[in-house]
Amino acid sequence: MVEPVVVRFVPGVTPAKWQRAWAERMPAHPLEVRLAEQAEAVEAVRAGDALLALVRLPLENADERMHVVPLYEERAVVVAPVEHDFEAAESVTLAQVEAETVLPVGERARIEDGVPDPVKAAVELVAANVGVVVLPMSVARLHARKDVIARPVDDAPTTRVGLVWLRDADGPLAQEFMGVVRGRTARSSRGTASEPAGKAPKHAKPASPARRSATPARTPRDRSKGRGKRR
Repeated sequence: MVEPVVVRFVPGVTPAKWQRAWAERMPAHPLEVRLAEQAEAVEAVRAGDALLALVRLPLENADERMHVVPLYEERAVVVAPVEHDFEAAESVTLAQVEAETVLPVGERARIEDGVPDPVKAAVELVAANVGVVVLPMSVARLHARKDVIARPVDDAPTTRVGLVWLRDADGPLAQEFMGVVRGRTARSSRGTASEPAGKAPKHAKPASPARRSATPARTPRDRSKGRGKRR
């Protein structure tokens, strides 16, 4: 039985389209994706329990043993209670947000407060009119409720999502997955894990043969005839 390729991903990241692309391209290597918090996802890669992880950058306690490849950026939004002044605005500024009570969220909140889901807890406090919280847009959508609203923060730093894996675990499977998430087609991918290294994939087109002239080569007799006609 073939062991699955395990990929951890943090909340807000939606790997479904990559799962579909992988299943079409690599049917001999099943993909298993598992939701995890940031620290858990990174630790799973370090421990060898996952080949790769889709995480938010920058990484805390990153080391030279890991490949870290940025994939895309996400806009920040502020989550506020319904009927807050922000509700009438299409977007707000960071200065407007900082004038409010901004609630802490993330791994630090988890460690300090022992909260099992710090984002959910923060959004619940927002709904109770305790303050506001700034989140990546996809995370805010994940925790959307009828009693809160979300507005883009125009000048807030964006958050980045990246792919990480151990350098020691680098190989065709890791490279193939990176190709999938970066949108490379099967033909343009660096290699296919089901094919031996250095061998062209079966679906690749063979190199075109050397181009030949459409007319037959002329013999010396033909050339002499040609010269006789010149004046």
